[in-house]
Amino acid sequence: MTRPLRALPKALALARLAGIRSTEATALGNLGTCHERLGNYAEAISLQEASLTICQEIGNRDGESTALMNLGEAYLHSSRPDEALSCLRPALIIARSTHGRYDEALVLTNLGKAMAALGHTVDAHAHFSEALLIWRALDDPQARSVETLIESLPLPASRRNRGGASRSTRGRRFR
Repeated sequence: MTRPLRALPKALALARLAGIRSTEATALGNLGTCHERLGNYAEAISLQEASLTICQEIGNRDGESTALMNLGEAYLHSSRPDEALSCLRPALIIARSTHGRYDEALVLTNLGKAMAALGHTVDAHAHFSEALLIWRALDDPQARSVETLIESLPLPASRRNRGGASRSTRGRRFR
């Protein structure tokens, strides 16, 4: 992780010097992702916000979606699920409008995590289930992680065991 942290500021400086705003936004976003993985959430959020601003200014919808996803994830990791939702909801709209199935699945997974963190189990389950369908269609190994997330959700009160059946025999459907 230290090599990218040394290289990305140089790439950022070169992009600014050359006036290539899209590359500047990408470098900011990548640097923000590095800081997030290191647990430097305030720095990650600041960098992702700067990336988002540039993408919006230049009309780069894919970059805007990516910046919103990354910003939402940084908010999630810093225990700010409400703020994560404010980024992830528009990211989902963009991902769906650009037909980015992988991005759509990522956003839906993070929306599920944010909803779960807020205690909105039914909404979390709905987002996870939708993400799972996409991950499976893409034959992506992230499907298993989402299955685990679904299994870890507590059952809503209306679905709790009433007849003594074990949790494993009841299934996990929320219909």
